[in-house]
Amino acid sequence: MPHKPFSPCRLAAAQCLFWALVAAPAGACGYHGLIGDAFSASYPGSIDVAIALRSALDRNQLKAAPAVPPLMGLVRSTRWLEDFGRWAGQSATGAPDFAVLLVEPGLWTRYRKQGSGFAMESHVAMPSTGDVVLITGEPALQALVERRLTLAGALKTGVVRIEGAPEAVARLQQTLAAAFSAEPPRGLTASR
Repeated sequence: MPHKPFSPCRLAAAQCLFWALVAAPAGACGYHGLIGDAFSASYPGSIDVAIALRSALDRNQLKAAPAVPPLMGLVRSTRWLEDFGRWAGQSATGAPDFAVLLVEPGLWTRYRKQGSGFAMESHVAMPSTGDVVLITGEPALQALVERRLTLAGALKTGVVRIEGAPEAVARLQQTLAAAFSAEPPRGLTASR
């Protein structure tokens, strides 16, 4: 019996099933190419950070990355998140595990202590209550890894917010302040 190609309906159903299974652990983020604005109030404090980001962009304190198709946006943000974790890992002694929320796409990334640095797991589910969470957006993340913004400046302007138990937040702030000060850690450069 000759092979028959999938009908358009069966092909569409298979694609829907594939994306439902792939996205199930983390839910849909804005990089899935959904129709409409991907931003939502997905975590307490995310609206405040989004407003601070918009204000910083309007005042030319941050620059927006060029618009790209969703898959390219995911690749670009993943590269910045990898750089962020690599640089934070240079100062990770005593740092807690933490999650990062990029507010525009609603993308969650988790960093867990591994050896002398952090292991990154991107596109994960929202963290549990009590986890340490860093809330930011793509322009601030890019500026941090490109050394155009320090952690102190990001916290002061509200484009980065860290939530969680006070002691764990203080340890993470200390780690990130050392990693994202005016001087980059020795031997590290941002990916391009």
